[in-house]
Amino acid sequence: MFSYHRRKGTISRRPRRRANRTEHLAVVRTRKNWPKCPGVLIRGRIFRQSDLVLIRDIIRRHPTWGRTKISQRVCKTLCWHQANGFPKDRACRIALVRLEQAGYLDLPPPRRCNSGGKPPSIHTAHEHAFPGPVVQEMPRAIEFRCVSTAAEARLWNSTIARYHYLGSVWPVGRLIRYLLYAEEELVGAMSFTNATWSSEARSIALTSIGLDSSPAPEFVVSNNRFLLLPNVRVKNLASHVLSKAIRHVRVDWYSRYRYSPLLAETFVDPARFSGTSYLAANWLHIGMTKGYSKRGQRHYRNHQRKMILLRGICPQVHQRLHAIYGASNGR
Repeated sequence: MFSYHRRKGTISRRPRRRANRTEHLAVVRTRKNWPKCPGVLIRGRIFRQSDLVLIRDIIRRHPTWGRTKISQRVCKTLCWHQANGFPKDRACRIALVRLEQAGYLDLPPPRRCNSGGKPPSIHTAHEHAFPGPVVQEMPRAIEFRCVSTAAEARLWNSTIARYHYLGSVWPVGRLIRYLLYAEEELVGAMSFTNATWSSEARSIALTSIGLDSSPAPEFVVSNNRFLLLPNVRVKNLASHVLSKAIRHVRVDWYSRYRYSPLLAETFVDPARFSGTSYLAANWLHIGMTKGYSKRGQRHYRNHQRKMILLRGICPQVHQRLHAIYGASNGR
């Protein structure tokens, strides 16, 4: 922000000082009585006392840096990278905020308002984001376009925000988004993200087929959004798309993150859907959630239990899963 002062017939631009940033600089320079940290697990990494000393030193040496630049330097200093070599920048920013909330750090104030994980409002909608004529015949082919440009991201966000009952969101961590086309016409959208942090039914299923059941396993991806536009009324198209999506996400996930997932999960609200399309696409119902939701760092009971479905991406894993849960799914 700038204040304008008229002086001898001219306008001078004088930046206003930010009091909160000045206060932060004073704290960074003077505070020494930091609490000892026995080790804190955040976003899959244990932050020890030695890590906090390095992070505080980065903040102290660069008092004019914002949170993003600090997190990028922290990732580099602590060698915190994804499998594809890119820094875990967003996860690091969340970790830094939680460390500050625990009293271990003092971060500079945020330079812009946090949207809480929701994309900004989209005022100009793409023409293809709105349904056209009713589609009733099975398309000859479905094209999966992996979102890679800003224009595609805006189209995906606007489509999901308008037509999906959960709306659009920016999940933390890995993300693959698809726009679904039939003969150059947009018919839907879907996305895959990191697995949810904890699920008792999933842990039991993973243990039963000999896989690691630790929280948020990297080899599991979550189908967090799936949408066919309301003008698409083709029988069996949803299950057809879900079957093809498994093959696409295996290739695209490896291409972007340099490792192949073994399983996909999804959660279906039985008050809205029966999960028929997933079951027809060889997904297996393994149990129900306990009816809890997460908001920020807290869990609260919402009494909305959801169906948990798994689908093996690797054929061998799906065979093992089917051998255990196939009978209970009528297979």
